[in-house]
Amino acid sequence: MDTDRNLLFGVLAGFFGLTPAEQMLVRKIAGLDGAAFFFIEGPRLRDRLERVGLEWDDGGKDEGKRTEEDGGERIKENGGVKRAGPRVRLTESPDAHGQVFAVAAELRDRLAANHPFDEREVIVVSQPDTLFPLLHQALHQLPEASYNISLGYPLERTPLEGLFHRLHELAATERIGRLSVDAYLRVMLHP
Repeated sequence: MDTDRNLLFGVLAGFFGLTPAEQMLVRKIAGLDGAAFFFIEGPRLRDRLERVGLEWDDGGKDEGKRTEEDGGERIKENGGVKRAGPRVRLTESPDAHGQVFAVAAELRDRLAANHPFDEREVIVVSQPDTLFPLLHQALHQLPEASYNISLGYPLERTPLEGLFHRLHELAATERIGRLSVDAYLRVMLHP
């Protein structure tokens, strides 16, 4: 958090189909002052955005070229202070390995050009499975003390998800108003 400007910046990544829960989340975030969204043009994107009340803004660029670097030229008003928005680069490839190789090439080019990195720069991956390839194929070029990795804990590994799974299994065993004793005990003995 930058205390001089009282700026808080968060990133949500990996949304594709915009499920009803994701639509609700996007609507809530869109209502926040200074919220910004970055999407890669794709099939039915405009329709999905219209469902949540957002309009597609190609930033004056041709459609389909949103993967190009946004140099942060756009100025935003915030409490009377004008400042450029964050500099964003979206990388698109057919699979996660292609994205990791693109990040590795970007890091290699910046290191060769002696372009320094700072704590305000982030690499966001949309899937946790991409972390280890990113670490071994791209970040190995940097000293270990020069980066920090943050990863949310997957919901499917929580005890609450396990309880819902056991309850679902229990409900599936119902026959003529009776439940399986084994499935019932698994719910009752769940931590």
